[in-house]
Amino acid sequence: MHYMTSIAIIGAGISGLRAAQLVSSQAETTIFEKSRGVSGRMSTRYNGDYEFDHGAQYFTAKTQEFSAFLQPYIQTDTVALWTPKGLQEDSRNKYVASPRMNSLCKDMAKDLNIMLGTRVEGAEYSSGKWTLSDDCGLSLGEFDVLIVTAPAEQARAILGEAVSSPIQTVSHAANFTIMAGLSEIWSGSWEAMRPDDEMIGWATVNSAKPGRNIDFTTLVIQSRNDWAETHKDADRDWVQAQMIEAFKTLTGIDVSGAEVLSLHRWLYANVTNPLGADIHSDPSRKLIIAGDACLGGRVESAWKSGDRAGRKAIAWCK
Repeated sequence: MHYMTSIAIIGAGISGLRAAQLVSSQAETTIFEKSRGVSGRMSTRYNGDYEFDHGAQYFTAKTQEFSAFLQPYIQTDTVALWTPKGLQEDSRNKYVASPRMNSLCKDMAKDLNIMLGTRVEGAEYSSGKWTLSDDCGLSLGEFDVLIVTAPAEQARAILGEAVSSPIQTVSHAANFTIMAGLSEIWSGSWEAMRPDDEMIGWATVNSAKPGRNIDFTTLVIQSRNDWAETHKDADRDWVQAQMIEAFKTLTGIDVSGAEVLSLHRWLYANVTNPLGADIHSDPSRKLIIAGDACLGGRVESAWKSGDRAGRKAIAWCK
């Protein structure tokens, strides 16, 4: 089918995918994603039989809109309730995608036009069109509408002089994640913890989540965002050693000799100063800024922003 309007979406996390779900039946829609797969911070890392949800750990559903969106995925077991042992927190339902965190986004991505492994380096607006270019300076095409769901720092770099002033103030904080695959099957009394610690912000037995392979114990240990932001440029081996020692002090578990052990740095893990609105839209140039930079770092916030972005773009198509 040939559509009158063309839309480019930068980023294939839950925000970009939600926008694309809405607009793809109304306009020629292309998603550009710099990574090899969809999901953004809902990604899963693989190492042989070991799998790690190394970004978002779970999500909640505070609004009726997001709850309604999740229902079909819950019915097909793509989304499952998770009640981790040992976590003393509020009673709000926690959900995870199953059998891994990227399963929800992979399901959402079906039938969408996604250019994986394609980094958008620049976006210029001229004569009613957005021209996107890659990291080699080559054109990625011309589009009538541009939706940017990348973290604010990346959005500012892509848009350059075309950036809209409200997103100049948005900022993110980093996070370090240790992934440890153990040779023995987990038999501990806890499955998740949010310790009162200056370095470790979260730890979970990833393999204990619904649908995971319990024969291969995987631990995900995440730093506090403020600690990571302070040390985001530090030597990675030093960061890993510090976190391993802190985790050992907290739990008595030494993961330094784990079967699988790696560290990942998320430069834009959480939003420290959000936009404070669902989206930022510039009707004169048909530009929409969406993503968790708008409302905050939660999965539901990113989805809500993508939902609003899609509906705004549809209104422009008409």
